[in-house]
Amino acid sequence: MKNKIKGYINLAKKSKNILLGFDKIKDKIIDVKIVISSNQASAKLTKELNYYCTKYNIELLLISHEELYFYTDILNCKVIAITDEGIANQIKKAEYLDLFA
Repeated sequence: MKNKIKGYINLAKKSKNILLGFDKIKDKIIDVKIVISSNQASAKLTKELNYYCTKYNIELLLISHEELYFYTDILNCKVIAITDEGIANQIKKAEYLDLFA
């Protein structure tokens, strides 16, 4: 399932439906469909992500730093967001299936 998620994130990159970094996510929070964060993000960043995701009813997915690097190919990336509903739903579905595989 990890390769599927990587494929969906690459599709989001190509279609410009991905936001990298908290400031960009916060600026376009209305458009965000899912937030994916590294478990190595700071406590402050995690707290702020929880606040915004709860306020705007956005799913927050916490994954390992290694997984986020695998998905994005960006070494120090701590948080990304997907703005396309279809891609976000496919990522949620793949992650859900991965949990029960």
